Amino acid sequence: MEIKWIEDFLHLVETKNFSLAAEKRCVTQSAYSRRIRALENWIGVELFDRRSIPIRVTEQGQKFLPYAEKVLADINQIQAKFRPHSNPFKNEIKIITQHSLMLHFMPDFFMNFDFKNTKINVTSNLNGFESYFEDITTGSSDLFISYEVPEIHKKLIAVPHIKSIVVGLENMVPVVSVASRDEFDWEASNTIPHLSLNSRAFITAIVRDKLRQHHKKLNTVYEANLSESLLQMAKQGKGVTWLPYCVCKSEIEAGSVAVLNGPDLIVPSNIIAYVNTKNADATTSRLRTYMKRMYNQRAI
Repeated sequence: MEIKWIEDFLHLVETKNFSLAAEKRCVTQSAYSRRIRALENWIGVELFDRRSIPIRVTEQGQKFLPYAEKVLADINQIQAKFRPHSNPFKNEIKIITQHSLMLHFMPDFFMNFDFKNTKINVTSNLNGFESYFEDITTGSSDLFISYEVPEIHKKLIAVPHIKSIVVGLENMVPVVSVASRDEFDWEASNTIPHLSLNSRAFITAIVRDKLRQHHKKLNTVYEANLSESLLQMAKQGKGVTWLPYCVCKSEIEAGSVAVLNGPDLIVPSNIIAYVNTKNADATTSRLRTYMKRMYNQRAI
């Protein structure tokens, strides 16, 4: 049994709607339904009558409700009691971020950070927003550094113990091979082959409105889950792909790819650090101060 199943159960009791509860939990409805079913299988009874509209809590679900509330309250109390004392000399900051930011933003951004007995532990994954959201809201990570996606940003800052700091700016730029860019003339071409990140990628969410705006012009011919893979395909002349400028900067400067000319095709995005304030200590406070100072210096 997982703690998140209990939280899922309580959200569904409150909303009586799978779609609304899944949205609050920042997961897909299908994933949310599987987790509720997993809880029911673990207990051995049905907790909700799915045939009624709105969804009704069953008699067994009503009996389980006070136990679920007590279990979650006890877990939160245990965490609050022991976490501040678990490591009074904590010198490690856990950061979760997207792969492209780990490779192209973090090294430069932390160049002037005085690590003095501080370990920065940076990890990434390809499991989509749900995994990142869970890591930062539950405290598995101290910070989540991410490109800003409006609907995701709204959900994160709605969590009371999550605070946000803008730490950078980035443009999502459409790049094509220099050698074959004449083939992809935006005005002259009826369709242009599009190299796409998969639907769960943050960059996809950022450029989604732009892609919808030009859906008649763009024909998706290739999809991958790493921006570096799409950059290599663009270099081979396979099509246009939207990537963070930091990912393709060196290739642009080297002359192997270029930004495709067209009507307002560049999409700007903030880079935001989401901080779990429950994990706050002197070390994380020092890092937050550093991030604010670095961003202010760059913005001047």
